[in-house]
Amino acid sequence: MLPYLGQRLRLQWYRIAHPEAVVQGNPFRQIWVDAATITQGLPRNSLQQGNHLAPLRYGMFCKKRAIGMVEGGDWDQRTRPYIPQTRLLFQALSGRWHRETSWEETEFYRSVMERVEAGTEAWNGCRQPADILKRCRRADNLIERVRREGFRITGIPVVVCIGSDGSLIKLGNGQHRIMLGIITGQRIPVLPVVRHRSWEARRSNRSEQRADLAGHPDLLT
Repeated sequence: MLPYLGQRLRLQWYRIAHPEAVVQGNPFRQIWVDAATITQGLPRNSLQQGNHLAPLRYGMFCKKRAIGMVEGGDWDQRTRPYIPQTRLLFQALSGRWHRETSWEETEFYRSVMERVEAGTEAWNGCRQPADILKRCRRADNLIERVRREGFRITGIPVVVCIGSDGSLIKLGNGQHRIMLGIITGQRIPVLPVVRHRSWEARRSNRSEQRADLAGHPDLLT
């Protein structure tokens, strides 16, 4: 079965009923970006469905059903800063990558354990100490895969939106890969889900003078 089959069918309908709301080019193409350029995030409950054609989930664009959509408006101004370097998880991953610091030695591990012991869900659904150990192993597997192979395009991509000025906006997932991209200095593949209408006009206008856009990974050629 083709990946994203449901969304492919949905986009075919949009191309007929709302052609201005569908991106030009291949909507499922992942692009390679500098992870450090993802500096904004779209928070939950920041959008209302009545203002947008693209499907929402938890008050933000749905990372699956909204693939390939183009949206105008001020949604890209509703972001908040995303600064992973300030987070305890980033420090823990950096320690694992550079010094092979044990998880138990990190402040991040201790903070997750405290939350779990207090009965609060933490770190992608951990509810008990055994869950934390499993999550540590998953993170270590990712680290080892990056060491061996670098980053690669996968079927579960890091997803972003692209704002009116071409800025990359984090949409819900992929924090471990984004952080490791920054830590290692490697580019990572991401899948743009929703693009702002102003950006779509600029990226797809081949006749426009685009010297100021040179090097942006999302330009159509």
